[in-house]
Amino acid sequence: MGTMLKHPIDAIYYLKIGKRGSLLSAGIMIIVTFIIYMADILGRGFIFNQNSLSTLSPMLLSIIFFIILGLFIGGNYMVSTINDGEGTIKNIFVSVAYSMVPYMIMAPIAIVLSYVLTQNEAFLITLVWYIGILWSAALVILSILNVHNYTFKQTVKNVLLTLFFAIVALILVAILYLVWDKIIEFIGEVISEVEYRVQI
Repeated sequence: MGTMLKHPIDAIYYLKIGKRGSLLSAGIMIIVTFIIYMADILGRGFIFNQNSLSTLSPMLLSIIFFIILGLFIGGNYMVSTINDGEGTIKNIFVSVAYSMVPYMIMAPIAIVLSYVLTQNEAFLITLVWYIGILWSAALVILSILNVHNYTFKQTVKNVLLTLFFAIVALILVAILYLVWDKIIEFIGEVISEVEYRVQI
């Protein structure tokens, strides 16, 4: 984790060749990131927290987190196989997990600050949070560049195609959910109508 912050290119190389990191450690980091993400949304100080368990379902937040993560990793792997990327799905998963380190550090700081700062100092919380997000995003891009041995232009293309894939996949899932919901509703109405006719 320290190497990822100080020497990210070296860290990504070590992760790629398997000298550092593992699926287990990456999985633990994803779980820790998820816990911090939940605390970031639901656990901030009262002044800065507009969310609560009554308005946001932890199950829904969990689904959103893991679906987006899965779509990004899976989509990036599929896009990279088409565009001559060298990285395996394991390389992508591990490097993305380790790229979350800045967020894992900065988000808890933002949460703690939300309990001690006033509304007039809210910009400090926003600044700390954005540093963590943007730093992690930069590391993800750097990871994709080095894992797949891409140029910067190829990396930008890969990231944009991955995001496009994720958005299209989410839209398709939403459409399928709505269609399936209507089909279930229609079948239920047909069964109710048949039962009513039989009783008559």
